[in-house]
Amino acid sequence: MVQKERKLVVAVNEIGIHNIERFVEEICDDFNIFNSYFGNIMMTVLEASENAFVFLEEKEESKKVEIKFWSEKNKLVFQIAGKNEVYVKKVDVDNITVDNLDNKEFPESHMIIKMLADEVKIDEKSNSITMVFYISSINYNTSIQREKSINEYFEKVIKKIKAHE
Repeated sequence: MVQKERKLVVAVNEIGIHNIERFVEEICDDFNIFNSYFGNIMMTVLEASENAFVFLEEKEESKKVEIKFWSEKNKLVFQIAGKNEVYVKKVDVDNITVDNLDNKEFPESHMIIKMLADEVKIDEKSNSITMVFYISSINYNTSIQREKSINEYFEKVIKKIKAHE
């Protein structure tokens, strides 16, 4: 039976990341999400979770994130919220593009999340980032555009790295 809602609270450590991966895999299996769309979901949930960890001075066991999942009509929704003083950085996701990759105001993880999710909302009040994935029509054109965007992103990152060598 498919669960329409799930929740996972994980500590900031390697085991937590493995638990996040298992959490996403089980949800995608339940909803028959495979291939590149599964990869999009996995990458965004991991980036959002790890991004919350980045802002910590030290990685402590007491620092946790809460991942909530729920399904709506034709949508899968993941919300990552900071727990115990883990803060999700507020960023205006509407202004994130590959062209402003060098802008330190936009963490690279947020750029990846924006390119791979259908909707992204960052809320400082609830200390959370919410990502929506449409599943009613996972169409070819959307996946091609996402692939182009992520390739363009990585090309710019590689050029940036080579320029600093």
